[in-house]
Amino acid sequence: MMDSNEIVNDAVNVQRWPTETPLFVLVLLSAIACWIFLVLSIVGLVYAGMLGIFFFVSHVAFIAHLRGSAVRIGPDQMPELYERIEYLSRRVGLKAAPTVYVMQAGGTLNALATKFFSSNFVVLFSDLIEACGDNAEARDMIIAHELGHLKAGHLKGLWFLLPGMFIPFLGSAYFRAREYTCDRYGFAVCQDRRAALVGMSILAAGGVNGPKVNLGAFANQGNDLNTTWMTLGRWLSTHPPLADRIVAVDPSLAANQNSRLGGAIGAVALLGCLVVAPLVGSFVMMPKWINAIKEANADFADTEELPHPSAVHGLSPAQIAEATRQAWSDMEQLNTVIEKYRLQTGEVPENYDVVHAAWKIFRPDSEPPVDPFDGYGYGYEKIGSSYVIWSEGPSDESDEDDLVFRPESTRPSL
Repeated sequence: MMDSNEIVNDAVNVQRWPTETPLFVLVLLSAIACWIFLVLSIVGLVYAGMLGIFFFVSHVAFIAHLRGSAVRIGPDQMPELYERIEYLSRRVGLKAAPTVYVMQAGGTLNALATKFFSSNFVVLFSDLIEACGDNAEARDMIIAHELGHLKAGHLKGLWFLLPGMFIPFLGSAYFRAREYTCDRYGFAVCQDRRAALVGMSILAAGGVNGPKVNLGAFANQGNDLNTTWMTLGRWLSTHPPLADRIVAVDPSLAANQNSRLGGAIGAVALLGCLVVAPLVGSFVMMPKWINAIKEANADFADTEELPHPSAVHGLSPAQIAEATRQAWSDMEQLNTVIEKYRLQTGEVPENYDVVHAAWKIFRPDSEPPVDPFDGYGYGYEKIGSSYVIWSEGPSDESDEDDLVFRPESTRPSL
């Protein structure tokens, strides 16, 4: 085995997992589309900014905790582990080793790589290092896996890619491909490949039982995942099952693994029932809904709106209070109909005639409400992608008493 003090010029040559690059392209294109939508919607950009600030502040807090409460590896702090990390960094092809911390995490067996501006960090959970014990190859594989994330550039541009990574199935598939790539880095730096695989069995069974795990039998557990629901579970996970990861780096362990085709077909069929069928149904029914609304709108246009017999002026305070409650209740019901119309057509009604027609479609059991203050239909105006509804209020001489309902507002206390 090569001495850790020896200068290494021949970095390992690791090929990315076959699906990583095409999935990265899809995630990138999706992220670009999401950012364009957020910029154009403005409101979405504000929410994205708020989430970005939250994540950034949380990350700052984590880095502060790391620097102040974890132990930084260095020449005078765990020097043997420090030298090994320097060696492994050169082996994976990094120009400089990252800053590495050992952190107590309540028994969690894990490690992670992260970034803060231009600084790279690797965090080794103390229980994982202890669990590896004297098995240097198992420890090296775990450390080199995290170094692989840095070498492969997985932490670059992460903030920009986040919208694409949140897309179900696509984002998780890209994360899994990156994990497979980094397992290749971990496996490539180890001389004793079999001993290196113990690192994964330690992640699965701990420091005492991990080295005793029969890797072939563990790999065969992957057969238990060949069902519809287990396949969906794998597709939604950001990390591949450990039973699959050991097979990915050592295919000889896959001798008794069965085909996953049955589970994949079942998962696709289930997704088709849960997602595709309702979408197809909506597209099939949408022309009928639109035509019905147009017909109802045409019928309404041929009628003349007459004053409601309840139109009165000079209401008493009690009558004004009751009429005000009725107006807010009516406008909330109108808002419900408008939102149903938006859901089906993708846009809000152009005018109150369309609102009236939509009411006939979605509320055929009742007549559209009228303003209790003047006996006519409520006021309505489309404003961009939003709208307002209003009642004339108790005074017909001033707009100051108008009751204005906006979809983002809440009903005032009365």
